[in-house]
Amino acid sequence: RNPQNFPRPEEVTASHILINSAESDPQEEKDEALKKAREIAEEARKEGADFAELAQKYSEGPSGPSGGDLGSFSKGRMVKPFEDAAFSMEVGEVSDPVMTQFGYHIIKVTGRQEGSTVPFKDVREKLAQDLTNRMVNELIGRRVEELKKDADIEVYFKPEPAAETGSGPMGVPAE
Repeated sequence: RNPQNFPRPEEVTASHILINSAESDPQEEKDEALKKAREIAEEARKEGADFAELAQKYSEGPSGPSGGDLGSFSKGRMVKPFEDAAFSMEVGEVSDPVMTQFGYHIIKVTGRQEGSTVPFKDVREKLAQDLTNRMVNELIGRRVEELKKDADIEVYFKPEPAAETGSGPMGVPAE
């Protein structure tokens, strides 16, 4: 009855080739990195080019040895410029170099999963467990209240509230 509580976000599957370049690098080095990234992007767009092979050969990032494969990710999982580029591309498309704080990325989108709602069959077990836990907690709470009514309870220790002067627990000054 509440499918809005079970969204499955849009996801993109992508690979990339990273050419390291930092904001603090001399302009000459940044220009050289951009030139290299543009040449690799052109090579990756050629008919019959193997992007994974190019990533293994050129990528300076940790995913290079695995062909640049980043797997699937939803929005909010990657740095903004990378995410914006990847989510604006079509499957099979190779990007122009995209600058992030890590350097220049050449991105290839290899798959896309549109946003949807998680099917009931996939959340049924979790929902059943959540409902069971809620019912058990409610029953325990009721039973505790019943027991309190029939019990003779004496409280021997009442902690004093912390003063407004920044004291921590038990009156110990906070540092």
